Amino acid sequence: MTSCGLFPSLDDLTQKSDAGADVSTTDASTDVVTSDVANDVTTTDGGCPGSGGPTPVPISGFCVDSTEVTNAQYKQFLAASFGSTGLAECSWNTTYTPKSAWPPATGTDDYPVAYVNWCDAYAFCKWAGKRLCGRVGGGPISPTSVANAALDQWYAACSHEADGQHAFPYGNTFSASACNGPEHDAGATLPVGFLKTCTGGYATIVDMVGNVYEWEDGCNSTNGASDSCLQRSGSFTDPPGIQQTCGYSRTAARNFADNDVGFRCCSP
Repeated sequence: MTSCGLFPSLDDLTQKSDAGADVSTTDASTDVVTSDVANDVTTTDGGCPGSGGPTPVPISGFCVDSTEVTNAQYKQFLAASFGSTGLAECSWNTTYTPKSAWPPATGTDDYPVAYVNWCDAYAFCKWAGKRLCGRVGGGPISPTSVANAALDQWYAACSHEADGQHAFPYGNTFSASACNGPEHDAGATLPVGFLKTCTGGYATIVDMVGNVYEWEDGCNSTNGASDSCLQRSGSFTDPPGIQQTCGYSRTAARNFADNDVGFRCCSP
């Protein structure tokens, strides 16, 4: 392991083990984000850049958040009144407030934030001095490369850089109880890191399958709200029988938000 140096019912969504293609379009926002707060970039002891959100973990040449972003961390982001992402494809997204169930229930600060669309996730990571996980070296990942550890940051972290021992983050043999997936019977999200069995090669990186789907910087176009973008990891809502491998993904519209969709950040 090296340090990073510098820094729905989802009927219209297709479950895929490699890359998805179908698109779901829902949601619109109305509130207006009015101001911008610059985030000073700091680094952790492991050399990972970032000044907000979960603790980043160094892999080989980049860093990945140890957990999914939590409700408490997202509250800090909203309180900062972050301004525009600078992306034309997100100009329609006039508020970063989760699209339902916000503010979250008392006692759920450590649960993963949900009901966030792709632009919300992108904005948080930018505010935190990081970026939405995508291609190793920077930029978006192609949907055809989601199971390539040399190219895809998210997959490299989940599969322990495709070492042959981690088809799942916890090993090569599927376990219905290891993570908060379709057969765990939690019926809802769990606090991040609650299941100590849902980790593996990188012991401090947790919940890379199950709990909530995680947005990734990999979209099929830059037209706007209806672009089809990648989500990784599977969630507690997936139907029984799905084995949520590290290469597992689906796609949804950039403006899609639901109770099983969250994210984590990477850097640089």
